[in-house]
Amino acid sequence: LDQLRSVLADDRFFTYLAATNSEYRAITTLAKQFPSVTPATAYQALQLSTQVQQERSRLATSGALRTPEAIQTAYAGWNARLEALLGAEAAATYRKGPYGRAFNPPNVTRSTPPRG
Repeated sequence: LDQLRSVLADDRFFTYLAATNSEYRAITTLAKQFPSVTPATAYQALQLSTQVQQERSRLATSGALRTPEAIQTAYAGWNARLEALLGAEAAATYRKGPYGRAFNPPNVTRSTPPRG
């Protein structure tokens, strides 16, 4: 996408992206309620969502997300980045939708008591 963006002017690129990418289109709908969510911001949120999904897979595969604490720490960092980008209210609304759920940590219960 970055190569395509370098060729097209921003308005044409964002129009193309809205027509071809449902996740981007979902993020841009936040602009109706939150004017600070511009097409460029929506694109950055799309890129962040992709990064989070890749990081989640990598961390799960490596075993780094074995404890509830590790999971909470990872998701807290991702959500801080999302909120810095969209604003707290827009991020909360986005997390309620099908694509934003990638930022919601799974419900995890501890199978063994913590070491003390």
